[in-house]
Amino acid sequence: MKSRSYSRRIDTERAPQFIDITGWISECVAESGISNGFVVVYSRHTTAAVKINENEPLSWRTWRTSWRNCARVMLITGTTISTSARST
Repeated sequence: MKSRSYSRRIDTERAPQFIDITGWISECVAESGISNGFVVVYSRHTTAAVKINENEPLSWRTWRTSWRNCARVMLITGTTISTSARST
């Protein structure tokens, strides 16, 4: 079984920011020479997310508005979000 691994660092300019990496993924697949299989996209950063969606302008505008509204509600209500993990 053949496998290839590629890595890319992406610096953002603001939050939230949506970056289309479809072209880069396609280039990696073409360069690999693998014609049958699957691609795994993974983010090691805790505040980054990988979202799979169609690149449709209205969809992105809806996401940006939703994130802004969420931040406003948190600011107005003084809500803080925290997570904790405990191993057993």
